[in-house]
Amino acid sequence: MALQDIERFVLFYNNEFLPAYSDLVGYITAKPQEVLISLEHSFSHVMQYNTVDLLEDTREENLKKAHHHLQRATLDCYKLFWVEMDRDLKSLVNDQYKRKFCVNMSEGDLLISYSHFKTAAQEARQTEARNIGVNYLETINAYKKACEHGKQIFKNIDDIKMADLDKIRVKIWKFVTAKEFVTGLIAGLISSFIVYFITK
Repeated sequence: MALQDIERFVLFYNNEFLPAYSDLVGYITAKPQEVLISLEHSFSHVMQYNTVDLLEDTREENLKKAHHHLQRATLDCYKLFWVEMDRDLKSLVNDQYKRKFCVNMSEGDLLISYSHFKTAAQEARQTEARNIGVNYLETINAYKKACEHGKQIFKNIDDIKMADLDKIRVKIWKFVTAKEFVTGLIAGLISSFIVYFITK
């Protein structure tokens, strides 16, 4: 039984945790502390499991705790990944120019996809509430599904068009700023001349 349990742990690590962790770290280019802490706890229990001097029941209990912490880390990965994607997608959806010109789908399809992304997260939270202390895997799969909706939207974002739009906006801002400066300068000169002739 213990051998099967450690094999399940390894399979979960490779098939569930690593893809979730890879998605998150690849997106935010950082390693979140809460995930690292859960990993540390998990591997500490694995080391206890591998301590042959301990009673078999104690070793198996440590393996269960290791699996629990690994599941928690996986869930945190998907929850953090969703939050980060939502922040960027909200910025996209609220910008009418990015919404219209920088996404390779119609504006209507984008808004529908974003709505599905948000709804899936609400459903995941409901699943989590039902499964507290019962079934981590169902909650993990629910958040994973929510993140998949976000990933599909990002596949349709044209990064080149986004960069071009940002460059155009910078040029417009510089032009408007320069125009305001020249206008202010001319207004100042005219005011100075008026004051000069009035007081002369």
